[in-house]
Amino acid sequence: MENIIKVSVAMATWNGEQYLAQQLDSILAQTRKPDELIICDDASQDGTVELLTEYALRHPEIHLICNEQNEGINRNFRKALSLCTGDLIFISDQDDIWAQNKLALMLEASTDTALIYSDAKVIDEMEQVICESEIRFHRTHPVQGRPTSSLLASNSVSGHNLAAHKSVVDAFLKTEMPDVLLYDHWLALIASCQGEIRFIPAQLCSHRIHQSNAHNNLTKPKPKKTRRLGEWIVVADYLGKYASTEAAIFSRYYCLRAMKRWRLWSTLWLVILTFASREVASQGNLKLMLKKAIKI
Repeated sequence: MENIIKVSVAMATWNGEQYLAQQLDSILAQTRKPDELIICDDASQDGTVELLTEYALRHPEIHLICNEQNEGINRNFRKALSLCTGDLIFISDQDDIWAQNKLALMLEASTDTALIYSDAKVIDEMEQVICESEIRFHRTHPVQGRPTSSLLASNSVSGHNLAAHKSVVDAFLKTEMPDVLLYDHWLALIASCQGEIRFIPAQLCSHRIHQSNAHNNLTKPKPKKTRRLGEWIVVADYLGKYASTEAAIFSRYYCLRAMKRWRLWSTLWLVILTFASREVASQGNLKLMLKKAIKI
């Protein structure tokens, strides 16, 4: 008898009343229904909670958790992920629209992977297409395999496009969440240490960009220099244990970069460490690091 995989969807909401119903409807209309939809609301002040309560009463697979105070996008998604019990866990924004076969296609392609993700269309408030490819829109490149070093340089694995196996999410929840990274970036890095990442070159989500996007309008001040250094040390310590030598070296480079001082010395130190290691970094990754160093 074929094993039945339990599918969870983790959603984080905050003042998302305007577009939320469309996203919920697109999830509930999937050709392969999710077994559970875990929604954590981050102390919304509009009609989001009332709308979610109405949906939860009509759909028993929806489980609603309301935070007493605002915890921020990273902690709110972390809480939602911690409550998921599925074998494969999808992440959902509050204002997108999913293709009807998204769950089915990604579930079918998820065998022997730690994390799988797809491309998306980029749309505006009126659902007009801004760009047919989110990868192209953000000028990034899809990654596959175990691309830890590439992910350190630039993240193309967006939360709303990914699904991770429970073992990856469990590893994510056991680590300290570094504030210098968004939750999806950290999850992708951990997945690259746990196993293979696979990319599906299909637009399985319409990702909406508008003035109220939580990520586009983060008002949280940037951490102080010492705080940023401490956060990158968390990243470096984890990758030093579980990633390749190349990735561990690059993460220590970011510790130096976080100081925002002695730019030239930190760049030279990166080059020395890279070529002194047994696993020499690829020319492409090294070029990305040097390019970023110039912008500090």
